[in-house]
Amino acid sequence: MAEVILPDLNNVVITGALTTTPKATTDGEGMGVYHFQVLSTRKYLDNTGRRRESICSVGVKIHDNAAEPAAAALAKGDVVMIEGELQNYSFQRPDGSKSYVVEILAHRIQPLNVTHLPQKVERAASREIKAPPEATPVEKQPEPIIKPKIEYQVVEPTDFDFGFQTLRL
Repeated sequence: MAEVILPDLNNVVITGALTTTPKATTDGEGMGVYHFQVLSTRKYLDNTGRRRESICSVGVKIHDNAAEPAAAALAKGDVVMIEGELQNYSFQRPDGSKSYVVEILAHRIQPLNVTHLPQKVERAASREIKAPPEATPVEKQPEPIIKPKIEYQVVEPTDFDFGFQTLRL
């Protein structure tokens, strides 16, 4: 049997509303980590034509320094688009049972309706955006319109033209 080679792909894009305000913690290396939940809703028509709604709540974790300002600016109810990858882990509960968790490790967060933005995030955003150097305006000349020259070639019908030679478009 031939070996099947699968692509190395683990990408997630999800849009939804935060059900909790991001909670800041630190990992074992002292790096900041934010945890929150995103509620995504899919609306569709079932086989009988009735409108249905499927709701999915997914945990999200951010531990990239670039994403921390975005997470600090978010609050419960904000709508975001998250790009990242799925990550799973397990842990032992105090009662001895083992629990498994699947969550999104976010690489990019795009707020879609944030109405409040802390000043520290505004300052960080203004540092990242660099203004282009001053340029002198140049008048743009309109490009000449070049009409293609169309040549028609008369082809004599053959036994194998199936009527396409006389087709008028």
